[in-house]
Amino acid sequence: MSGDRIVSLHNPWFTASVGITAAIAIIAAVAGFAWLPLQQQGERFDGIWDAICSAAGLVRNAPSASQIVDTPNLAGEYPITIYKELVDFKTSARASAVMAPLVADLRDADMRDLAAYYAYLPRPPDLRATSDVPPRIVANGAPMRGIAPCGACHGELDSKPGAAWLEGQPAIYLRTQLAAFASGARRNDIGEQMRNIARRMTPDEIAAASRFYADRP
Repeated sequence: MSGDRIVSLHNPWFTASVGITAAIAIIAAVAGFAWLPLQQQGERFDGIWDAICSAAGLVRNAPSASQIVDTPNLAGEYPITIYKELVDFKTSARASAVMAPLVADLRDADMRDLAAYYAYLPRPPDLRATSDVPPRIVANGAPMRGIAPCGACHGELDSKPGAAWLEGQPAIYLRTQLAAFASGARRNDIGEQMRNIARRMTPDEIAAASRFYADRP
């Protein structure tokens, strides 16, 4: 052996040690990047590659727009509406485990810039509404129960800048927010206007209003 180089493929001890080391590295990588992530409770992966990306800290497959149904679309929303909600999240006037940490370090100027940015984005492309006839709760409200028409505040985009734009928002998001106002879980409406209205609406009226606005272009 004296004539052989230690670091050489002809050296059986060297090749054996390299092979063992490579095998250990491969097993460790498979365990750390694939097997262990798949064993985590509460995690759902779209296959082995998704699990590996998650373990490596890479961006996983983003859900499509059709999957994100409980988040509002802010593109083209009124800047004053966006700014108010950001302030409410920051001051805990509106509770959200997701939004609270995101706005915690934002300055007032940051929130105004974000509001202006999203308001500048083009609204979703026009879609053909399945019905042009608004439900009664939207068009007329329920005067005997003290419910003003939804359309009195949430009307056309260019005529009601003080109220949030609801057209095209996901129906499940609208229903969730109306239910939150009705139960008092959401409390950041000025003068309790939305809470007073939502708690008097029936589940069918909430569903009808949500479907109507979600269907609008």
